[in-house]
Amino acid sequence: MDKWMNEPGLIGFESFFDEGELLQIACSLIRINTENPPGGEEAAALYIQSVLKDNGIDSELSLAAPGRANLTAILEGRLPGPTLVYNGHLDVVPAGDRWTKEPFAGVVENGRLYGRGASDMKSGVSAMLYAAIILKRLGNPFAGKLILFFNADEEVGNLGMKHFMKAPFMADYAVFSEPSDLDVCVCHKGDARIRITTSGTSGHTAVVEHPDNAIMKMIKLVQALEGLGREIGTRKHAMLGAASLTVSKFNGGSAPNMVPNRAVVEIDRRVMPGEREEDVFAEIERTLSEVARREGFDYQFDPYLYVPPHEIAANHPLTQAALRISAETTGLGKKAKPFAASAECPFFSERLGVPTLILGPGSLLEAHTANESVDIRELTDAAKVFVRLACEMLQEGGISS
Repeated sequence: MDKWMNEPGLIGFESFFDEGELLQIACSLIRINTENPPGGEEAAALYIQSVLKDNGIDSELSLAAPGRANLTAILEGRLPGPTLVYNGHLDVVPAGDRWTKEPFAGVVENGRLYGRGASDMKSGVSAMLYAAIILKRLGNPFAGKLILFFNADEEVGNLGMKHFMKAPFMADYAVFSEPSDLDVCVCHKGDARIRITTSGTSGHTAVVEHPDNAIMKMIKLVQALEGLGREIGTRKHAMLGAASLTVSKFNGGSAPNMVPNRAVVEIDRRVMPGEREEDVFAEIERTLSEVARREGFDYQFDPYLYVPPHEIAANHPLTQAALRISAETTGLGKKAKPFAASAECPFFSERLGVPTLILGPGSLLEAHTANESVDIRELTDAAKVFVRLACEMLQEGGISS
């Protein structure tokens, strides 16, 4: 028996924890196809709701769109205290091809669970769900509230989070179970995307003497963006590296013997903690407008996506507790590190001001791949970590910063 199982509130833990039961929950979730698009997360939410009901835990579903459900469940502690949110998303990316195993069968083989979402992130959802079940069986041995919040549409358009933000609940801490190898991810870059369009006048290239060429206009803008990108690349973050600006798509023209009347580029701008949305877009538009004004043409500027960056201090009590508990539970050295992809943390950390980190089973190296899988031992350890973390963070009077 691990020494921590004798900690106050966790006595009896071992008799309630069944790795096979947890694995069955994870397998069942993988077998529910929630490829996004189209999503269909309501089916997964209904399954989770049934598991919670079987364990005496009430929950509510809220539809962000037809078939696109969020689920919320609240465990009340024995005493008043802080609120901790455990979050995961219910959608997965399309399975794609090149699988040698059935992507929605929940195959268990050689100590690993295979299937789309095994790492990203139905293992994380399952571990958080099972942690809540164990805490319920232990009699909710904490103060305050533990909230499970599982949402739709993380992989495409954030419909679930946007729906939640219409009437959000507040919390003192939040943990997102994206795949982190059970390390503690304390930051990630933001992402801004802009579509730029220039216009020209069509004509036969053989007879037009002074072509109004949309592509040539766009080239001037792209050259200016190249210079801005070099300057942006000098902005560094200790963990995340450099900010960036990339011209990632370029389309224009319709035939080799026609003057192009339209050109479109798309820009991907990776944003660092401390940079503000309005400044990110204004800097790019200022660069473009200077060129267009000098050269005497117009353009269209469409900033169609903004995902804020995210950061929590490495010495925050939530970070430190998560690091220690993960290391003690796994018997491995655990570290604070950046999350290489973007996530939905900023909905809590930036918009609601809730200290938030990423901690979950699985690896980003497995996410979105054929034969995606997770180590079953890591899935089990994750559930134990989530039980312990809730008991530690949810104490009467809270944890001092």
